[in-house]
Amino acid sequence: MSLPELLVGPGTAAVLRTVLARYRTRRPLVVATDRALRSIDAERALAGLDWWAFSDFTSNPRLDQVVEGCRARELRQPDLILGVGGGSAMDVAKAVRLLPADPAAALAGLLGDADRFVAESLPLILVSTTAGSGSEVTGFATMYDGGHKHSLDHPRVGAETTIVDPYLMASCPHDVTTSGLFDAVSHAVESYWSRRATDASRALAREALALLSPLLGESLKDPCLELRERLIAGALAAGRAIAITRTTAAHAFAYALTIRFGIPHGVACMLNLRWLLDYNRDRSDGPSRAVIDEVVHLLGPAEGRMTGVIAGHLRRHAWPAELSGYGVGPADLADLVAAGMGVRGRAGNNPVDLDRDSVCRALAAVL
Repeated sequence: MSLPELLVGPGTAAVLRTVLARYRTRRPLVVATDRALRSIDAERALAGLDWWAFSDFTSNPRLDQVVEGCRARELRQPDLILGVGGGSAMDVAKAVRLLPADPAAALAGLLGDADRFVAESLPLILVSTTAGSGSEVTGFATMYDGGHKHSLDHPRVGAETTIVDPYLMASCPHDVTTSGLFDAVSHAVESYWSRRATDASRALAREALALLSPLLGESLKDPCLELRERLIAGALAAGRAIAITRTTAAHAFAYALTIRFGIPHGVACMLNLRWLLDYNRDRSDGPSRAVIDEVVHLLGPAEGRMTGVIAGHLRRHAWPAELSGYGVGPADLADLVAAGMGVRGRAGNNPVDLDRDSVCRALAAVL
């Protein structure tokens, strides 16, 4: 996947009209919630265009919702897809551009059958209203089907142009801002120690952590423009890093926490870093141990076990640091471990092997 054209900075949302004109857009399909449409003043920004909005999706979107978006594409016959919002909206827009409108064929495409993709991809423009997911710069989109997480991962998924304007994030709720920060930190950490890491990906992850780690100690209840810009820059660097490496076990074990217990995705990743940082460090040696030690150093000065450090970051931003704070109990651990181990592409990308019993004990320690 080639990187999208990135238009980043205060006020860049104002160039949306110019970007649409460059693509000679007349009939865009806009994937966005009502709130996201208001954030860009869609009536003004899209005035004169025969546009239609698809908003029938939720956070952590489901495949059936994506299929409805694909049906809207078939019905409306747009000449461009515009995704506006956070990671969920951007992921839906990316999937709607590529998947067929038939549920069985869409599932087959999601599972890797590229022959099921639509023959020609419409141009895709993304306008981000949050920071953290990295969806702006990746060639994959996440969705759920039957309680199982799937990732649509293909070079044709990514956008041609992405607009990232910190002004659009000024009204972002505190829980969304902090969950996005945690997601971006997890991306950078996991990319750095990934088995697929390269010199280029580690440079991006290092850049991301240099920007993001200080934010873990900041109050983000009403972040100033400078802090929003730092979060955006760090999240984009982390997103570009995982575009190369993909994520690892923190994400693998996060999906079930999100779908079964409603834990926001970035928070679920951070809860897994509570046990995973020490788990990986304790079981590595030689070059892999050096890499994990570098990750710990990049997260900032800390003494002792990382589980306490990560717990402190969660609490500082008003999130419970224990799984029990989200309704997870001892009886849930076996299923959570099985679900995480079942996400083989991510779990298998972890820098050390995952032992089912050891993982279960590690999760029990953060209950």
